[in-house]
Parts: sequence; structure tokens; C-alpha cells
Amino acid sequence: MPELPEVETIRRDLEGKIVRKKIASVDVRAKKIVKTNLKEFLGVLKGNQFSKIDRRGKLLIFRLKRDDKFLLVHLKMTGQFIYRYDHKTTSGEHSRTIAGGHNLPKNIGELPNKFTHLIFSFADKSKLFYNDMRKFGFMKIVDEEEKEKVLSDSYGIDAMDEKFTLAVFKKILEKKKGAIVKAVLLDQVSVAGIGNIYADEILYDSRIMPNRKIVTLKSDEIKKLYQSIKKVLKHAIRHKGTTFGTQLEGHYVDSEGRKGNYLDFLKVYQREGEKCIGCPSGVIQKKNVAGRGTRFCTACQK
Repeated sequence: MPELPEVETIRRDLEGKIVRKKIASVDVRAKKIVKTNLKEFLGVLKGNQFSKIDRRGKLLIFRLKRDDKFLLVHLKMTGQFIYRYDHKTTSGEHSRTIAGGHNLPKNIGELPNKFTHLIFSFADKSKLFYNDMRKFGFMKIVDEEEKEKVLSDSYGIDAMDEKFTLAVFKKILEKKKGAIVKAVLLDQVSVAGIGNIYADEILYDSRIMPNRKIVTLKSDEIKKLYQSIKKVLKHAIRHKGTTFGTQLEGHYVDSEGRKGNYLDFLKVYQREGEKCIGCPSGVIQKKNVAGRGTRFCTACQK
């Protein structure tokens, strides 16, 4: 599932490409994806424009210029956004692709394909395709009041929000003293955006075992944990997140065609059985913690 760095990469790339473009039409090929009455969904979007794209955790929030509405999008496990447009060069026009989300094929090929469930067509002839192999993702039109309710009910403060300070983090942990630290990091209602990959990397960076109870954390450990959240996520965003797969390209492509991949910087995730790169004696282990496969080094983490 795309986590905060991957979704932030998508947000930035799409905001630079589709904001203020008139939506000429919307083709819904799988009604399951749309959680709003289909007639209302199409009526709000057609002829409208996206004026801004925000994010809370892993949720994308497309602000619409008309009707004071928002389009909420969650990619879940296998959602992908693929944007295609004609790019003029000295040798003539050719199609360019910007894509992000779940692991993407090296050659995306013909679109739409059997995994394409929704297509936004813009007035300038560019298109935004939503692909989702397992159809777990969703889109929903909401007004301001419903948007705020969704955010307050399901999403805590964003891990990269400027308001997410050490003091705020301590207050969150005060209410979770009986929980283990890995579970708290994964709890989107506590802090939004951290998934399994980055929870493991954050805990390794802070030298804290994933199964430690919050109540056992000392003040300096909480501070280090907070610093590691910011450090790891910032670094991952800088490198456009993490994707996996031997037959997959495994990275995001920005509007200039530059590629980035945080895979090269992972210290523990998917490195079980390998020597720890941070100490001479440790070997990365994997156990089920908080219901998720969890990697750690018993020599480094306490």
C-alpha cells in the first residue's frame, strides 16, 4: 500500500499537472470504486476543475473549484494514478506518462486496460487514469462538513504537518501507554500516514524494539522516536518513496522524467536474514508484531 511519502509524491506531481484544467468528461468503468451516487458524482465533476490537491496521511483531497465540493481518493492496496499528455518536441509530438501509486509496470503500455476503472478526460486532451488491480481503492464526493467529519473520525494529525510537534506527539502517547509502539505508529487515528515499511525504518532509526510498550519509553527515547519519524519520512519523500518487484520499474517518475527510489536506503524492511548494516553482530529478524510482518535488529534496537 502506498504510504505517506508515495502519496505525497503523487500529490505533488498531479498538482503540477491537472490543477485548473477543465474536466471534459469522466468515464466510470467500475462503479464499486465510486462511493457517491453515480449521477451526482458525474454531475459535480463534469465541467469542473481541481483547484488544489491536499493530503492527510494516505488520503488525497482534491478541492473542486465549483460547488464547494471535494473529491476524496484513497489508493488502498493496489491503486494507481497514471497521467498521460501530448508533449511537443522539435521532432514532433509524443505521449508522456507520469504515474504513481502501487508498483507500476516498466512499460505501462496501452491505456485503458483491464485494470482501468476510471478515466478523467481534460479539455486539453490529457487524461488521468485510475487503475486498481484489486479494486480496494475508493473515490467520494463530499462537502466541507463531511470532509471534516471523515478526517476527524478516521485520521489523526499528519506525520509531516508542521503542527505535529514533539509536545503533540507526547500527548498522543500519553493516551496509549498500554499499547506497543509499532501499533501506535500504524494507528492512522493517532498519527496519519505511517505504514508498515516506514514504521520498521523509523523504529530502527530510533533504536527502539517494535514490541516495546509506550509506558516503558523514556523521555529521550520518545524524543528520538519523534525525530526519526520526521527524518525517515522527509528522506523518503526526497527520494519519491519505495516500491518493490523484480518485474516492476519500482520508482516514481516526475514531470521532468527524473526517477527516485527509497528502496536503496532501507535498513531493515525486506532485509530479514541479512547482516545489520548498523552494527557488526546483528542479523535482521522478522516477526509478527501488531498484526504485521516486522523487521528489526536485536543488537541495535532495545
